[in-house]
Amino acid sequence: MCSCKTGYGGRYCDKEINECESKPCQNGASCSDMFNNYECTCKTGFEGNHCDKEVNECNSSPCVHGSTCDDLVGRYVCKCHKYWTGINCESCLSEYTAEQCDFSLGACKSSPCHNLGTCSNTKDGFTCLCDPDYTGSNCETEITECRQNPCRNSASCEDSMQDGVLRFKCYCPPEFTGRFCEQAACAAGFTGVDCAEQCTKGTFGQDCAEECHCYGEAACDHVTGECPEGCQEGFKGSACSALSEAASAVETGNDKMDMTAIIGGAVGGVALLALIVGAVVLRKRKRQQADDKLHLADRSRNEVIISNFRFVYFQHVL
Repeated sequence: MCSCKTGYGGRYCDKEINECESKPCQNGASCSDMFNNYECTCKTGFEGNHCDKEVNECNSSPCVHGSTCDDLVGRYVCKCHKYWTGINCESCLSEYTAEQCDFSLGACKSSPCHNLGTCSNTKDGFTCLCDPDYTGSNCETEITECRQNPCRNSASCEDSMQDGVLRFKCYCPPEFTGRFCEQAACAAGFTGVDCAEQCTKGTFGQDCAEECHCYGEAACDHVTGECPEGCQEGFKGSACSALSEAASAVETGNDKMDMTAIIGGAVGGVALLALIVGAVVLRKRKRQQADDKLHLADRSRNEVIISNFRFVYFQHVL
């Protein structure tokens, strides 16, 4: 088996690897394969090694005379104030004089609002309407929640936009927890509000949530769960927390016995129910037979009476 040098592959290392096969270039960029490398040629409006970043054309502040800039893919649009026109709002409209255009700018002529802030002339000067991520009289200060150091105990802070609202997230060290990393996380072997309570006998680990089964009901190490004299019968492992093979087999056998007993009980119950139903049916059948005999006897008796009556009647008539 061949161990290939960088940039080559194949069974005999005779094939140069085409780095463009993994399609590293994004947003419709073209990829040029090079030896052990590649190069992306970005389309207009994108930049970066993989053309994965959109160019913000407004960063260069192309819009002048107090106009605002809207960034689009591969281009920008300037929204001009009254009196001004042009791609960058650089020209005074023909119906106004240069003096009128200059006067309309007022204090905004010097473009005092930074970071895409919108300037408006006022009686006393100007005001800036800032982008949501900036503040200050000239929109010069970037707003970040992390500037206020909300995360404690050496936690790192990261700003993020959620539903248009600037928020932050704290990344806590292992020994702390909570939104601000203000709450100490209990070390293994301890529990309680202040993490001052050592695990009780038979428990160990993080927040004392693990159980140990030591020989002679001895206490295990509250951190590791290790038993000093070994495990109780039926348990194994460093913390004596797992069932041994023999205990597992017994438990499995008990389960099977329990299942057999359940099945046997169910079968016996069905048989008893069948006997009861059979006895009821037989008793009902015998009662019906007795009723039928009684009915037949009554019917015969009635027929004899009617026959005797007819005989006496006809003797009288004749």
